[in-house]
Amino acid sequence: MSYSHLNNTQDLVEDVMTNVRQAVVSTMGPNGKLSAITVGTSVKVTKDGVTVAKSLKFPNPFHEAVNRIILEPAIKTDTECGDGTTTTILLTAELYSLYSQFPNYRERKFIDKLCNKTIDELSRMSIAVNNDSPELYSLALTSSNGDEKLAKVITDIYHAAGDKYPEIELKEGLGGDDQIVRSNGLAVNLIYSNPSFSKNGNGTASEFTHFIPIVIDDNVRNVDAQVLIQMLSALDKRVEGEVCFLLIARSFDNSINSVILQVNNQVKRQAFVCAQTNFGGSVGTLLMQDISIMLNAGMVKVFSDVMSVDLNTCDDKLTIGSSRSVFEPTSDAVRGRISAQVASIEEELNSYERGERFSMRARFNEKRIRDLKGELITVFVGGETQSEIKERIDRFEDVSKAVKSALINGVLPGVGTALITAGVFAMGDLSDEISSDPVYGQIANAFVEVIFSQYILLMGPMMNLLGTKEEKDAIMAAVIDMDEPRPFVVTNMRDNTVGTPRELGIFDTAYASITALRGGMQTAKILASLDSVLIGDKLAAVHIQS
Repeated sequence: MSYSHLNNTQDLVEDVMTNVRQAVVSTMGPNGKLSAITVGTSVKVTKDGVTVAKSLKFPNPFHEAVNRIILEPAIKTDTECGDGTTTTILLTAELYSLYSQFPNYRERKFIDKLCNKTIDELSRMSIAVNNDSPELYSLALTSSNGDEKLAKVITDIYHAAGDKYPEIELKEGLGGDDQIVRSNGLAVNLIYSNPSFSKNGNGTASEFTHFIPIVIDDNVRNVDAQVLIQMLSALDKRVEGEVCFLLIARSFDNSINSVILQVNNQVKRQAFVCAQTNFGGSVGTLLMQDISIMLNAGMVKVFSDVMSVDLNTCDDKLTIGSSRSVFEPTSDAVRGRISAQVASIEEELNSYERGERFSMRARFNEKRIRDLKGELITVFVGGETQSEIKERIDRFEDVSKAVKSALINGVLPGVGTALITAGVFAMGDLSDEISSDPVYGQIANAFVEVIFSQYILLMGPMMNLLGTKEEKDAIMAAVIDMDEPRPFVVTNMRDNTVGTPRELGIFDTAYASITALRGGMQTAKILASLDSVLIGDKLAAVHIQS
């Protein structure tokens, strides 16, 4: 077994980084280049950064291992925000160069401090928007690469939703036009635990309008058939008409599904329907509570306690499908319960300190609110060819996620200007350290390259004059004073108009910008410190890149 040498491994990392950066970042902006991707026997043409990123594969396993490290934060940014993939890759590459240039622990801690200060400034600078804000359409237009029709479809959905949070489902259409189908219900993370529980027994969507829901906050692995018979006996005495029990758990073992189906066969009716959420961890309990409140269901920790809950009949329509369910509340009592739960979660959100605004806990509670206030919208995406439809579905998905993220966490001026502004403020906060330590001064000079990278890439020929530090410092001074940002003039590549990002309507999602910098920083540190790449195979042998 041979050792991997640092220089050889870093050569490998730099090679992969260069190739990934070129492939993904080349798609950025209105002037971005197209990529052709083969999928089986078909070819997909796209300039969607995340689609290109997900398609990247290296035949050499050592290169592919590094590739996966590079792509992980970019795909995470897209999954959460629908935006920021190319920015994440760009910043990862720039910060990798910075961390490689300054390898000592003390130096890297100062780079961390610069990045974290910049993230704090981006959070402070975020501009709140609502469903009616013109910035929301501008954000959608930027995210869609200037597709006015697509941006209008998405923002019109949100505008019509009022105070609701639409859950947008995308499907392939049959013609050239986009078709929108609205549901009156809330999307619920609920599926059959076994297809046989559907009304026709094959797992297709079935409607339930008269049922008794019971929520079991557990993975059900043990059920006594006698308890089920007792439940039916209690039901016959207390509830009129033929009503089924809807048992909702985190999951049901296959053996438990079999037992319950046998009881249904024994009583010759669909007495029990089992649905599962697949939730996990402590956060799953909160989501189970939300479903319990939504359906007015009794909730227990273990199945053996089901006889202790009240049998509350739900007469609102619940449609359980193969991938999701839809609940349609009709009565004031149901809507009142849901509104009270939303208010409780919002009260908790409002109690968070500023630094918690972009935390995982905040995002989780924001999702709970969206689920409780949502409505399901299906968009049948049109196009002239199958390839166009598939490509437009990708962009629809990106724009809908970007708009949702903007409504929650706000927007920032685009074309990389927010990153420059935040970075300059961060360096201003650390000016004493920068001026007193020559190495920190060198790091700050190099950090200018990082914060200008997106702006230079998008502005292209306009930035040819930015060759020296003095010229960059001059532009920075024109952009910022340390109390308030000054107007930052850019060119809109769609029509060559000139103005500030606000004037031109060019915005990025705040959370995408923050996630891109945070993910790029963490990944760059890992890559700059990478000393070896080890590849194991099925025989448990390990191959070391040397």
